[in-house]
Amino acid sequence: MGAYTDAGTSFFERSGWIKSTLFIALVSGILIRCLCIPFTYDYDTYHWAVIIQNIDSGNGLYELFGYYYTPVWGYIMGFIDMFSNTFLSVSELGTHVSGLLTVEDLENMRHVATVTSPEFNALMKIPIILCDLLVGYILYRFVGDWTGDRRKGGLAFALWFLCPIVVYMSSVQGMFDSFSALLILLSILLVLKGHYFSGGFMLALSTLLKLFPGSVVFVFIGLVLARHRCDGLAKRNLALAVTGALLCFFIILLPNIIEGNVADSITFISDRAGGFTLNLDTIFSMGGILIALPFMIFMGHMMYRTKEDIDRKFLIYTLLVLTISMFMNIGPQYVIVLLPFLVILICSYDRSYVVCWALIGFGAFLSAFVLNNYSLLMSSSVYLGWPPYDVILSGFDWTEAYLFGTNSFRSIMNSVGYAFMGAGLILIFVFHYEDVLVRKCPKAEKYIEKIRRLSFRKEVVR
Repeated sequence: MGAYTDAGTSFFERSGWIKSTLFIALVSGILIRCLCIPFTYDYDTYHWAVIIQNIDSGNGLYELFGYYYTPVWGYIMGFIDMFSNTFLSVSELGTHVSGLLTVEDLENMRHVATVTSPEFNALMKIPIILCDLLVGYILYRFVGDWTGDRRKGGLAFALWFLCPIVVYMSSVQGMFDSFSALLILLSILLVLKGHYFSGGFMLALSTLLKLFPGSVVFVFIGLVLARHRCDGLAKRNLALAVTGALLCFFIILLPNIIEGNVADSITFISDRAGGFTLNLDTIFSMGGILIALPFMIFMGHMMYRTKEDIDRKFLIYTLLVLTISMFMNIGPQYVIVLLPFLVILICSYDRSYVVCWALIGFGAFLSAFVLNNYSLLMSSSVYLGWPPYDVILSGFDWTEAYLFGTNSFRSIMNSVGYAFMGAGLILIFVFHYEDVLVRKCPKAEKYIEKIRRLSFRKEVVR
């Protein structure tokens, strides 16, 4: 671990950032996102419009139909709405289009004929894009300081800001997983600096936004105990972290406690539990939970036993538990929460993990894109006049038509995307536990090395 300094660097070297990876990634990432904003997945953005409308009508998040998350994202949307009403005044959130009513009858995908306006789409996406920028900046500064190499910081920014699934979710689908990545990243960095109270607070906040950051809790506890096993401060610092987490839960849920609708604020959990049906998806999720939970506890134990290079192990174990949590409920947007830590690993320790980055980023993007397909054109069709409605409807017909049994083009390509994404997630474990695998099966070494060579270059710090 080191700190980068500009001392002794000439003016021309310092101003060379214009040609750097950072500058190219920044400009191209913003340009791509701006071009993507008009294309929107109808179902998610429609619900954001419903929630904004409910807030404007003077109702709380849970008083009317439409909001199914914990309050954190609702508070963020409330702030966006307040900003819009004060400075922008978006006149139209959306409109119901009778010419697209048949999209609501599609058998396997959720779509609505209420199409949001380009202004509203931009209103919801720009804050998420700004969050992308903030995460990228934090990675740039952290990796640059951590490695003592500003160029690696620029590479970290590029790998995050140009990752296909990050670009897609912020500028096309408008999902808020970048906020989840931001909060868990801040939590981990605060803990690395010894700020346990604020680190616990931020971990709780990230978990309340989406559940996956909660998988880090055992590693978090293991770090505190490992760092302070000899100075007698372990219990004190752990108590600070727990106090911060409890305070966060209390602050976030206080309005729900007062209004008596705490149960409504955890609907996203209770609905899934109440709607249990035995199928391949639930079997996969149950299997993932049975594997993931013991692994998270085991990683916490390994963190506790660590005596050397504690901070590096903490970052790696955080990545591992976030990766295993993906198998509890796999989805293209969920992987965004682990990407900052994968980027740190690539830029700081082992460049060959870029293979995992590519498989996860492009696989998740493919899955999300084919799931949404022609719905992405609905807003531009209604408000900009292109393409015609019949192009969208006929597009849905052929993507949803059964090709092999009950498999459509959409479902097949979605499976391909999931396969790439899953391969990238599994390779994270394969690379990390390479020594163990090679001891058990020596022939595996040559295959793992072939995969590693797909990266630009290999740089490993053991």
